[in-house]
Amino acid sequence: MNIILNKQISSYWDNHSKRYRKAQWTGTLTSQSDYEQTKRKLLRNLRPKRKEKILEIGCGPGIWTQLIAKNCFELVAIDISKEMIVKVKNYVKDNNVKFINCNFLDFEVNEKFDK
Repeated sequence: MNIILNKQISSYWDNHSKRYRKAQWTGTLTSQSDYEQTKRKLLRNLRPKRKEKILEIGCGPGIWTQLIAKNCFELVAIDISKEMIVKVKNYVKDNNVKFINCNFLDFEVNEKFDK
């Protein structure tokens, strides 16, 4: 992908990393309700299993990373934003998670994922 566009996208999410979790999922009663509904639908549709290897594209600060990691064998979480990767590493302490800072379009997959 275009290097300039990558930098613009990364910069945008780096700037939003400080307030994203609260603004999107916890800051208001509406966002908390959105979180609970999204969580239920994600788990119902994804159905992570203890034996599965899962790829998460655009992990952000780790809201879903933490939830999914507890229910699968291995999780690879990628994000274009360096600051989001810093946030997710501080939030998710599970040993079965690998974090990668890159644009998912540039991610070279040399392994197989179940989901």
